[in-house]
Amino acid sequence: MTLPVKFRAWYCDPRDGGWRMDSVALLDLRQGRIQTDEGVISDKFELMQWIGLQDVHGNDLYAGDVCEGQHVFKTCGPQTALYGITHIDEYGKWGAKTIQTKAGLITGLTFPIQNYVDDSTHHCTLGIVGHVYEKPEWLAAYRHEL
Repeated sequence: MTLPVKFRAWYCDPRDGGWRMDSVALLDLRQGRIQTDEGVISDKFELMQWIGLQDVHGNDLYAGDVCEGQHVFKTCGPQTALYGITHIDEYGKWGAKTIQTKAGLITGLTFPIQNYVDDSTHHCTLGIVGHVYEKPEWLAAYRHEL
């Protein structure tokens, strides 16, 4: 089964300088710019690739999405955390990187996304709450390397 390649972008709208999120209709690598589904052309953007999964609510998951979910430990049970969806290796595997926790998990750990996929529905058990570009503290934790 071949999945479509889809992107969305966090981009600077040249009409007013504001930053927005939209699906990418055209990606021009030679000129270093995008055209959004709304027809806006921008050369200041962060691409977010669809990872081929949907969250617990049926929304497409993209790299850079921030999701809430639980990681289950044998010793202390489930621990709720916020995760940033990210690449974990050069082979195209996706992961959930802890960017904010209440207890039990260390910020910056990345777990394979398969740990959060329900085998019966093939949906991710994480729920999208935003994206890393919305809050500086999320972006800092997302970009932090252990």
